[in-house]
Amino acid sequence: MVFIKSYCFKTQLNLQYVGKLLHLSSSFANYTEYSLKPKFNESEQAKILDIINQSNRDELQCLNIAQNKVKSLENYKKKNGPFKSLNELLEVDGLSVKLLEKLCKQIITNGSPEQVKQLNNENKKIKQILGPQLPANHAISSAVGVHLAPTGISWAKVLQKENQLESWGYKDFVNLPKKMFPTDTFKLATDILYQLPVGDAYIFEGTSSMSLQGQKQPTVVASYTQQLELSSMLLALINTSSRHNIINQNNKKTDSNDVINVVYFLRSKLPARLFKTLVGNECVSSTTTVLRLLGDLPLDNIILPCTPITVDQKLKNDYASQSPPHKELLGQALMLTVAFINLCIKKNPISIKAIIPGKK
Repeated sequence: MVFIKSYCFKTQLNLQYVGKLLHLSSSFANYTEYSLKPKFNESEQAKILDIINQSNRDELQCLNIAQNKVKSLENYKKKNGPFKSLNELLEVDGLSVKLLEKLCKQIITNGSPEQVKQLNNENKKIKQILGPQLPANHAISSAVGVHLAPTGISWAKVLQKENQLESWGYKDFVNLPKKMFPTDTFKLATDILYQLPVGDAYIFEGTSSMSLQGQKQPTVVASYTQQLELSSMLLALINTSSRHNIINQNNKKTDSNDVINVVYFLRSKLPARLFKTLVGNECVSSTTTVLRLLGDLPLDNIILPCTPITVDQKLKNDYASQSPPHKELLGQALMLTVAFINLCIKKNPISIKAIIPGKK
């Protein structure tokens, strides 16, 4: 008798948990009969059922359902006919409440399996151009692109929603000693961090190969090594900065030493490919492209591969007053930030198409 009471009590708790997830409304007097009221309206339920009933096995797999679950869905439909309600889906072997909610939300958000497949293909392209991947819960309202070159370092902060260039700047390396010790590089990195604007994400451009293979000239190797050392120090400083890593500060737990990453690397020369400033393997001047982005040069029937940005006149005047090398530094940082926002945040179809080889 004690065992039976204990079993019934546990069963009631499990059903109450399921009811909470899917907004069940029932008296638990009879554990085998209850009324399921999903959190989706009638039109959404009809859309979900229509897509699940009309989709074949291959199409269902596009909805990120495990193969064994797809097989169970197919077998159920063959035996019992089309699903008539969302409740009925829970009768499928292996289909939990959590998985059903996830599936329903995905269908409502992304649509049919064909639309999901297209979205997945776009996401695969994004995965190939950015590292590490952006977490789904990382909301980005502003991005700071950081361009590192042998001549100097530059940055540009763009507000994502407003498509506005808020600030940009640079620091040249003219007066740096040819040989730098790690302590010198660390001091340089802290100086840069002090000038760097605050953003939700910081974007660097990946090196050509992340290795020294093929780089035999001592000066090239030294330059590469120093840049890699500086970028590594900046990565650590930005992620651990209480001022720059806002997300880490908001989510910091007293019992955890985990640091939330806000630094990302865009594939090498991708901004140059996007804005057509890459000739062969060499990047040409960005001045013409930047002037078009700033709106200071007619487009002449040229379609920019990105969402237009707005720029205050003061920033335009600052850019116009710079020397050609400093203009290049500022321009590269701006193109890097705009490329990241359009390719990785907005997933602009025009931008994605522009970087696919062989497509015009």
